[in-house]
Amino acid sequence: MTLTPSPLGNDRLIEALQSCEPQLRAWLESSSVNSLWFLADPIGALRAANLGLKEEILVELEATIQSLAEKLGQQCAETSTTSEAAAPLTAGLVLSSEAKP
Repeated sequence: MTLTPSPLGNDRLIEALQSCEPQLRAWLESSSVNSLWFLADPIGALRAANLGLKEEILVELEATIQSLAEKLGQQCAETSTTSEAAAPLTAGLVLSSEAKP
């Protein structure tokens, strides 16, 4: 299933997240397990924290996160390709901090 973020819902999404920020911070600070869960699975952790966010907000957030991850993955792949292509050109360079007198 492909989720597509709605550009019209961004303000609503931000407002919803801001409204529950104090409760989320308290939940995250209450346990290192909660913090680790949030790092590994932010949407699952938000559901578990029971912050009163509507399911449609969580679905929108999930779509936004997936979209960002895909864009970042594409950029990382492009950067990696560029770096690999430049490697032979920079292989013989010595950084000034590595230079020996």
